[in-house]
Amino acid sequence: MVVRAHRIWGQIVSELGIYSPLFMGGIFAFCLSLSICGFMISAGLGDNPGPRSSHSEMTATGGGVGILAALGGMIIYILSFAPEFFVFSQDVQILALIGLMAMLGGVDDLYDLSSGLKFILFLCLLILAVYVVGPVTRLPFTSIYIPLPLWLGWIGTLLWLFVVVNVVNFMDGANGFMGLFMGIMTAALIYFSLDVGHWGVAVLNIAILAGICGFLPYNFRRKALIFCGDIGSLTIGFVWAISLLILVRDMPNNGLLYIGPILLMPFLTDALLTMARRMRRKEPLLSAHKTHLYQRLITHGWSHQKVSLFYGLGAILSTGICFIAYETGFIRSLFIILLWASVTSMTYLKFHQRLSKADEEGAL
Repeated sequence: MVVRAHRIWGQIVSELGIYSPLFMGGIFAFCLSLSICGFMISAGLGDNPGPRSSHSEMTATGGGVGILAALGGMIIYILSFAPEFFVFSQDVQILALIGLMAMLGGVDDLYDLSSGLKFILFLCLLILAVYVVGPVTRLPFTSIYIPLPLWLGWIGTLLWLFVVVNVVNFMDGANGFMGLFMGIMTAALIYFSLDVGHWGVAVLNIAILAGICGFLPYNFRRKALIFCGDIGSLTIGFVWAISLLILVRDMPNNGLLYIGPILLMPFLTDALLTMARRMRRKEPLLSAHKTHLYQRLITHGWSHQKVSLFYGLGAILSTGICFIAYETGFIRSLFIILLWASVTSMTYLKFHQRLSKADEEGAL
């Protein structure tokens, strides 16, 4: 018994030693994010509330600068002290794409680009990303894979990037929401990347998680001191979405494709069903609005923290389902996605019905 315990402890210490550069790099990235977010608050750069905002007062933006500092600091640390952890094909191109996406978000934060120009630039970046990483050309189905035509793989991969980056961007409206939700999502992606031995994806997402942890103390409070802005939310969403594509490309036999939709399902359901409701009402899809479930909950009296914790619980449940499906091999089954999508959709519709009923009673 003592010998076995000693052997297990030795294995734990050995693994901690292997991961120590990632841990130290993450600490360095966290400190950078925490300090730079604090500086951005003191700089007094702010954003006036718009039609989609859940706030009535100007709030500091630029928290995304702290996220970018964490990402850059982590990469510099790893390349300097443990370059073996940052090795995956086309790393320079991927880092360039992340930088361009952050640049687009930063320019939009500063100059408020027109929706048409921003959409064109955004779409061009996503097309370039699919070209660099490669489209998904087969779908896991139990123990086999279903091949996809190249054109369909391109469309599906492009749609994945487009939806995820926009969905994460939508979250940056309630105190702590985006940071808490995506922090849990990113931690889950780190686990899967380490489990399959993909150090490059792990480095990127540890940097993002460290940046989020440095940002959250200023954002997850009754009165948020700062928000990420597009420079942060677009970067976080893009890194998360493209990381999954890299895992699927480089680890083709692990059945990791469905991890992304399962993890993101609580807010993915909110975004897609809200879009469907707007289409049914013939409302313009590109116009700003406040009809997401989390926005309606806030207007009906829920605090920002309560809303963030509510969606955070959904993120934890998604992560648990993903872990169980991954460990049991059910992660290759579309049934898991459909079942979880049904649960989140019913939850979404139930809450909207209650809120609509409250609106009707209030009107009377």
